[in-house]
Amino acid sequence: MKKLLKQLIENNPSEATVKLVYKCLYNEIILLHMLPGSKMNLLKISNELNVSGTTVRDAAMMLLKDGLVQILSNKGFFVSELNIAELRDVTAARKIIEPNAAKLLCEKITKEQIDIFNNLLTLMDNTVKKSDYQEYKKLDEAFHRTIINFCGNESIIIMYNGIVDTIKRYALYAAVNLYKKDTSYINTSFRQHCNIVKSLENSLIDNVGILLRNHIDSDERVINLHI
Repeated sequence: MKKLLKQLIENNPSEATVKLVYKCLYNEIILLHMLPGSKMNLLKISNELNVSGTTVRDAAMMLLKDGLVQILSNKGFFVSELNIAELRDVTAARKIIEPNAAKLLCEKITKEQIDIFNNLLTLMDNTVKKSDYQEYKKLDEAFHRTIINFCGNESIIIMYNGIVDTIKRYALYAAVNLYKKDTSYINTSFRQHCNIVKSLENSLIDNVGILLRNHIDSDERVINLHI
């Protein structure tokens, strides 16, 4: 965490320290370095980052507004648990944003873009064979991000940016706690990505939307069982 804060300071020298500490803690929570339900030791964080306790507390209050932490009476700050309601909400948003982005992309996709997707599939296939679940989810994130970026609609990109970190938190949770128990899911997920690329390549506009919605539903069902 100290290394990340140092990097943030170097990249944002004029930004307030509290905002940089907030970004650092935000990253730790999203990447599950701070696990859902765990207590935040503000003194330990303060010492590790070499910043004041007030700065850390103010950063924690910013995370409280994001819903990433909560305060328990007389117990302090805790990382918020994952919950079914939030998963349901972010899944509904994904099913609005991603299939429509894919449809837009389907109308104008280029050979170079198809090649990029096929390269991602090759990398994903390698991780499936090695049972490298966390690396698979990183590539999965890149796959969906590529659909959004290639669709060419700035409003869609902005909307997706608003939910992508929540998606990442639940996806990484699945990678850590689910895939090692259910190896069949990662194989199913990979086949779904292959079918999505085939539909993009063949300009099957309606089909790609259906495939993406089914894929997102599948993610929700599996994660929902383990929250």
